[in-house]
Formats: sequence, structure tokens, C-alpha cells
Amino acid sequence: MIEIMNLEIKNSGALIAKFNAKFHKMGGLIIRECALFETNGKKWITLPSRQYEVEGKKKYYPYIAFEERTTDDKFKEKIMIAVYELLKKQEAAPVREQAFEDLGELPF
Repeated sequence: MIEIMNLEIKNSGALIAKFNAKFHKMGGLIIRECALFETNGKKWITLPSRQYEVEGKKKYYPYIAFEERTTDDKFKEKIMIAVYELLKKQEAAPVREQAFEDLGELPF
């Protein structure tokens, strides 16, 4: 189970919300300073990262990531589902229906 904590609605540009994510199946691991973004119909989750520049362009180095891209994507998708479930419960923001594919069982 993933518990979303300290959810703050931001609605600033692409940034929708900031929050912490707690993973009960992982001994209560908490990842702080996660963010939900949406722009042009695309939604994504970011985990804590460090900003840097390459040839004048902003880039972000994530502190937490899975080595395998598909696992990393599934992990973030599970977090996104938990965020939208909380938003629906709180009716804190207009939430569009989101169709999520079957992500399979993950260890969190």
C-alpha cells in the first residue's frame, strides 16, 4: 500500500501538487518532496532530484530511481494512482478520469 501524505495542491504551471509517499510494504519507507505534473495531456511523477544545466538547458538528476526503466515507470505510475485516489476522496481539485493499464504486482 502507498499512502500519500502532506499533499499540497500547487496548480502552478505544470506543477499540480507536492507530497510525500509512504510505502507500508517497505517498512514504512517515506519519500519526501515528490511532485505531480501535468501539461498538454501528459501526467508524470517526479521524485526528489537535483537540478543542473547542460548547454544552458535545465536537467534533473533523480536521487531515487530503479535501474530498469520499466520498473521505474511502474513505480511512479503506482504513486500517481495513489495521488489521484486521494484527490478524488478529498475532491480537492478537478480530477479527470484516468485509465491506467494493469501494472502487475510490484513489491511495494
